[in-house]
Amino acid sequence: MKKILNIRNRTLFLVMVGVVLFWFTGKHFNVYSIAFIGALFELMWLPMLILPVLLAALAIRNLFRAKGMDSIWPVLSLVLFGVGVWQVVYN
Repeated sequence: MKKILNIRNRTLFLVMVGVVLFWFTGKHFNVYSIAFIGALFELMWLPMLILPVLLAALAIRNLFRAKGMDSIWPVLSLVLFGVGVWQVVYN
């Protein structure tokens, strides 16, 4: 169970990195200059709004289930979520 939880935590972190990169790209670059990329961003905006809330809830759940150094991945996910929200709102 410990190995499975660690893999889930790392996957959670990597998906959160993808979400924050999506937010950063949409905020700082003109994604509509290329029609295909603009269309992808239009298709992915709703999942990228819902996914961080679900990922934060999973990270909190995994934080209480993990023991020892396995708890570092949910903490990193939550910190990354906070940085992403701060970057989008205040930048």
